[in-house]
Formats: sequence, C-alpha cells, structure tokens
Amino acid sequence: MNSSFLKNHYMQFKNLALKTGGEIKLHDVEKPQIDYENRLIFSLPIQINDDENIEKIINKSKHSKNLNTSIIKEHTIKILRSKSLFNREDTAWFDFDTNWQNSINKMQLSSSVINGVINENIISDSAWSNLWSFFTRQRGGDKKSNWIPGTLFAIIRNYYIDLNDPEIVLIPAIRKVERADSFEHGGKGIIDYLATLQNPPFDQNESHEKFNRINSFLKEVTGNITARLEIPHDCKTINVEMDKKFLPLNSLGTGIHEVIIIAATATTLNNKVICIEEPELHLHPTLQRKLLNYLWNNTDNQYFISSHSTNMINSENISIFHVRYSNNCSNVVKATSSAEKFSICRDLGYKASDLLQANCIIWVEGPSDRIYLNNWIRSIDKNLIEGLDYSIMFYGGSQLMHLSSKDSGLDEFISLRRLNRNVAIILDSDKSSEIDKIDKTKKRIMDEFNKSPGFAWVTEGKEIENYIEENLINDAVKILYPNSKKLINSGKYANLLDYETVGGKKCKANKVKIAHELTKNKLQLNIYNLNERVQKIVNFIHKVNSST
Repeated sequence: MNSSFLKNHYMQFKNLALKTGGEIKLHDVEKPQIDYENRLIFSLPIQINDDENIEKIINKSKHSKNLNTSIIKEHTIKILRSKSLFNREDTAWFDFDTNWQNSINKMQLSSSVINGVINENIISDSAWSNLWSFFTRQRGGDKKSNWIPGTLFAIIRNYYIDLNDPEIVLIPAIRKVERADSFEHGGKGIIDYLATLQNPPFDQNESHEKFNRINSFLKEVTGNITARLEIPHDCKTINVEMDKKFLPLNSLGTGIHEVIIIAATATTLNNKVICIEEPELHLHPTLQRKLLNYLWNNTDNQYFISSHSTNMINSENISIFHVRYSNNCSNVVKATSSAEKFSICRDLGYKASDLLQANCIIWVEGPSDRIYLNNWIRSIDKNLIEGLDYSIMFYGGSQLMHLSSKDSGLDEFISLRRLNRNVAIILDSDKSSEIDKIDKTKKRIMDEFNKSPGFAWVTEGKEIENYIEENLINDAVKILYPNSKKLINSGKYANLLDYETVGGKKCKANKVKIAHELTKNKLQLNIYNLNERVQKIVNFIHKVNSST
C-alpha cells in the first residue's frame, strides 16, 4: 500500500468497516494485479495498556451511571488480549475483509478472527451473552452468530466512533518550488506561504516561530550560521541570505532546495500523518540523516517514508519495514534485527563496503557496548547523534578474539580500515588481574588502529561493565531479576553480571537488559580512565566531521 493509497483511501476504508461510510471506487492501478483472489484485509488497532481507551469503549455503551462495570472491563481486557487479536506491542488488531471488483461497498470482521476468538474460550458463554447485551442492548441470539461477532464489532466501533483521525498529507517524490494560489505539499505555493510565516499578523506569533525553526534547519544543512530565508516583497522566489549576500534558494543545489520543501511542509503542519515519497532524491546521505533528526526534534507529526536509501536504516526513533514483491503480491515485514536490516540492504543492491562510508565509525563488541557508549557520549556532548555524526558497528568479540594474531580472518577485519580510515575500536581487556598482559591478537589490533587518524581503546578493567559503579549494577539486577540476592563477584577485573539467587543458584544477567536499565539515567564518567577515553572519542568524532 503506497503513500497515495493511504492518503486517498484510509478514511474511506475505516468508515466502511465501522458502517459509517459508503461505496469505495478504486482505479485499476490501485487494485492488486492477481487473477485468483480479490480479497482485501483492513486492520484497526486498539492500545490495550491505556486505561482511558478501555473506559471509553465501556462508557459509550453504559446506559446507567450507577451500573457497576468492573466485570465488563475485566472481560473486555481479556478479549483484547486474546491470541487472535493481541500482538507483542500491547495492541489488539481487528481485521476486516472484503472481496472487490470495481468497487467495495461492504466490509466485515474477518471470519478467521471471529473463529479464533470462539476457539480460545476466553470467557464463559454466559459472560459473552451479558457482554453482547451490555454493548448492543439486545437479548437472545447465540454465541457464534451474535454474541462474539456483535461484541467484537461493538468494542472496535465504540473506540473509533468519535475518534478524530489526523489529516493525512502526501509530500510527493517530485518536488519543486512554484507559485500557486494555495500551498501544496510538493512545493507549489510554498513561496507565498513562507511569506506569511515571515511576516505574520501581530496576533500570530507562532507562525514566526515556525519560520525561525525552518531557518535554524537551513543553518544546519548549509553549515553556515548566518544562513536565513528571505522572501522578497514580490514573492517571486525564495532567497537565502548568507554572509550578507543574497542568493536564490535553487543556487544552493537541488538537495538543499528539496530538503527545505520537506522541512517547511512538516513544520507548518501539526499533528498530521505525513507520507513522504523518496526523500533521498537529490539528497546527500548527511542531508537525509539531518532531515530525520529535524523531523523528530522539531515537529509533532507521524511520518510514513517510502525510500530506497539505506542512510536512514540505523536512525533512532524509527521503525523499519521491508516491502518485497514476491508471489504476485507485495509483502511487508517489520525489520528489527540486524540480519533483517542487512537483508534490506542486500535487496537494494548494496555491498558491505558501501555501508562503511559513514564519516566516523566506532567498532564495539556488541549491543550493550553501544548502549553504554551512546550514554557516555551524550554526557559530554548531547548534540552528537548516532547515525548522523558517527556510526557504531559490532565486531562480535567472542568470534574475533578466537582468532590468532596471524590468522587470515584477523587480516580481513583489519583490512576494513582501507575502506574508511576514520575508525576507532573499543576492546575488552579480558584481564583477570593487574599483572595480566593484553594478548597478541588485541595487541595487533591496537597497533593497527592506533595508526593515524584512528585509535583503539582497551578497557582498563576486565570489560565495559567494569566502568559502571557496582552498586548500580546490583540495583539493576534486583530490578530485572527480583529473585536475585547479591552479585557474586566484585572488583575491577571481575565479571559483574554473575549473581546468586535467594535459593543459592548461580545465574548470569543479560548484558543488554542490564545496559538498558542502567542507561535510563545519565551514567557517571569519574571511574578509572573512562572520562579521558570518552572525551577522546568525542574529540575524534568532531575532528572527523569537521574535515569532511
């Protein structure tokens, strides 16, 4: 389902599913090109972990203020958490389906959902009958034909019936600054619209604030603190003032031109769903990442972005979906793991060497190291952003350290520096005491990475976790593992994730879970050589980015 389909038909499908809308007509290009099936499934979600949502569902059908609805609420939550509706993200999904030809005039709850709920035996038959009577004010009927399908439909209808859906806006792939009577989000009319933001009426100060945000973004993407948009009195063009000189916006290049169109559109809209098609067209990878960062920090919209670029794939605060055409249809899968994201890169035709072209790369052993490092970097400079100013990659410590100093596999890893020399690496010392020596494999990696401009950081203690205060690790273990009694080991060269349970059993805490728990707050840097090392990383990132 592409962006224009979402914009044109989402509300139509929702209204038809809830029986508040009429016939939907589709163009030939919008229909699935499949001969053997014309079935469409449309799904509506409900967030279960929000008590207000549950109260709203019940109150829409509550016909007496004195009615005790605690049992109704309990049963409603059980239904929403049924295997047929519930997924891992605390959301219940209601599937509606239909068969289509040239138009669609009816949608109904999917029979697979209804039959799934029937087979689960979530609540008793009498409870189903009472729920159905509560929600529909009807009596009689039977479980399969009335109580279950009627109750499910009433739940989803009650939630959505008065819900104000945000407007869906499309920013097309072809974007161009043009004059027009009204502002269109592909660039038409943007000159006059920016003019109203630049010089708003006295009582519309928020418009001027939006104009200032757009100008702040212009300063960032041009790298010039004097850059500022200026709309002349005749509104024939968009000028940019830089260093006391005026230039037309298009003279800065198509990339700056287009990214300003997207940023201006997103800034002027509030609480909308914005679909952006191919934002990478004419945009340098750095501009793409800066655009995402701007949208996250300066706007309050939700974005659906269709892209063939890998430059957004490691950005924070986004969800990645892989759309692949196979078996005569498009399949959409959420990509969460590194393997799934790499599969996207491979399908887009990228090679591993193409993915090593970030300005600054920091190699770490695994995900927990990345979590700690980002927290420490933000402690010194909160403006540095992973995916924009630097990239973190995993080398897999256990696999790498099993290689000998003369192994060909180690040669291959070290040779990656030829692709990008702006590389740092963080290694666990794995020392058990002060007198232990760094092994030959780590020594060789240190020698290679310490050649200018990169460097190697070997932890002063046994591993990265030894830079964390032991009492904080102990507290985190007790939060995540309530049956834990105490940490087994202590000290600079100890494994701090081994713990003993109340029953005396020895266990190991999950590195990543502990890291997430600990980094909910800002971690201290005044332990061993941590502050010095992190400061060196921050300086390295700044130096690399200032020279590119």
